[in-house]
Order: sequence, then C-alpha cells, then structure tokens
Amino acid sequence: MSSKTKKLKKKSVTTKTIKYDILRIDWNDHNTGNHAWKTKEELVHKPLHCVSVGINVKEDKEGVTLCQNMGDNMDLADTIYILKSCITYRAKLGTVQYAKET
Repeated sequence: MSSKTKKLKKKSVTTKTIKYDILRIDWNDHNTGNHAWKTKEELVHKPLHCVSVGINVKEDKEGVTLCQNMGDNMDLADTIYILKSCITYRAKLGTVQYAKET
C-alpha cells in the first residue's frame, strides 16, 4: 500500500497597493448664529476657521473629500467634502498604503 499524502494547495492572492495622501486642510466655513437673540454688536460677521486632517480619497476641480476611517474592503466612514474655493492652507502630511485583494 502506498502512503502518499496530499499537500493542500494555497490559493494565490493578488493584491493591488494603492497610495493615498494624508492631508491637512485649513478652510473657511460659513457660520450661523447660536439660535438666540443677539445685539448687532454681538454678531459674528466672518467665516469660521476650520482645520481638517484625513485621507484624500477623491478630488476634482471643485473640491476635496477627506476620510477619517477606511475598512478592509475600502468602505469609507466619517468623510468631509471641502470646496476648494474655501481652502486657505493645504499640506501633505504623509501617505498611507492600502492593499486590496484583486
């Protein structure tokens, strides 16, 4: 009798590495009152300065979408869209590599 043993074959997994920029974006935002009565002197008559940091997941000529969280299947959570016309400062802080099985 032959005592041959079968070896298990591992499935070949191909991955595609995608690099995303991590950005800091300073931007001006519209603002609204605190829903209470105010005098004209108490009125805030300027945009609010905001700072957002995240993964640049999509960008076009109009705006940038940053993401705070990415799942293992590249699902996104906690995104913000910023109009480029509102950006006052932009800096690349680094990159993150994301490997996706293909």
